[in-house]
Amino acid sequence: MNNERVKVAVGDLLDALELGIDVTERDMTSERVAVLWSELLSGIHDEPSAYLRGGFSQGYTELVALRDIPFFSMCEHHLLPFFGKAHIAYLPGPQGRIAGASNLAKVVLSVSRRLQIQERLTAQVAEAVAKGIDASGVLVVAYAEHLCITMKDRTDLGSKLVTTAANGILESDRELRSQAMLMLMGDVDSNVRGATP
Repeated sequence: MNNERVKVAVGDLLDALELGIDVTERDMTSERVAVLWSELLSGIHDEPSAYLRGGFSQGYTELVALRDIPFFSMCEHHLLPFFGKAHIAYLPGPQGRIAGASNLAKVVLSVSRRLQIQERLTAQVAEAVAKGIDASGVLVVAYAEHLCITMKDRTDLGSKLVTTAANGILESDRELRSQAMLMLMGDVDSNVRGATP
């Protein structure tokens, strides 16, 4: 990212908005915005699957799920934030490779740190997990509040957009997909208790 050009562009925007900001404050704001946006969009050059480093070979063959991964991203349509949580379920591939939980969170962080729409973010997380550990299938559910909606129309305050993305066997096998969805969205504790002999 060209921080100098960003600073100039932000200064021009502030001037065009005719807000009466003095030159010193305008320049300081321009500098702060350039530094912040450089961080907020730092994922654009990442390969998110690399955070999984091929996973760990454990010979594990059952579904794995990680819920409630927080994320913040920037809407490419309005340049305003959207934020929420992502849930990831995957079925290990033939080698039984699993992902470290913190590394799954890093995948979400990497994908969210770019100009995004939520539908693409969800799909990119699913693709990165499948590629990163050679999973047989991945299901991702994300829900987020979009400030471009809630700031514009106060009647939608607190509304959330929900998106899903699936690939591999979790796209084609309806029963397995339902099981994964239950792990992601259902009451895991009661499901586990119900399965205990």
